[in-house]
Amino acid sequence: AYVENTTGLELKNDKQKLTVEAVFKPEERDGIKTMAVLGGITSAGYGIYVDKLDGNDVCVFKANIGGTVQQIEASIALDTLYYAAATFDGTQMKLYLNGEEVASKEISGSIEKVNNLKTGIGVEWDKLNDHRRYFFKGIIDSVKVSNCVLTAEEISTNNEELFGNGTGVGDEFTRDIVASVAFDNTEPTRGDSVTVNVKVINKTKTDKTVNVKLVP
Repeated sequence: AYVENTTGLELKNDKQKLTVEAVFKPEERDGIKTMAVLGGITSAGYGIYVDKLDGNDVCVFKANIGGTVQQIEASIALDTLYYAAATFDGTQMKLYLNGEEVASKEISGSIEKVNNLKTGIGVEWDKLNDHRRYFFKGIIDSVKVSNCVLTAEEISTNNEELFGNGTGVGDEFTRDIVASVAFDNTEPTRGDSVTVNVKVINKTKTDKTVNVKLVP
């Protein structure tokens, strides 16, 4: 399964303020190198991925800043639940895992939309070959996109709300995760679609939802 948003989730106002959040639990992907948690680097200009670098599994935050894809990453373990938060404030990219800052990079500019491709959860569109790629295998939950920059304290609080004691790696949710979507990193057979919601937070930090489709 995967989720697609037809509007692309591009930043339309302040392109120097972004926070992307997601809870994910990656599984072994049978030789596939890259998996998309939020696959938007080819569309909206940003995304969170699971990848392999030098044989190690990593969580990667990518952003198209000034026309060049920049990235930061940090090591993760498979079959482990993570809360990832990635921020950009116009001068610096940061990646947090389970409430702790794990990577950063100084880079100035604006996040630029790449094209009108769909932004995917658990998948990414490849414009050159006009097909979906980077199918995620595991669980993805609680995806949020904000055009404001959450502070380290806010991210730590979010982690504590999700995981209880906030100790992070290996902890389970303190809330029910029945609504999580499981992904199997394969091109699915076409079937009926159901509507789900991705939370989008504007600069005043009020919530609205954007309808997307979960394709089984």
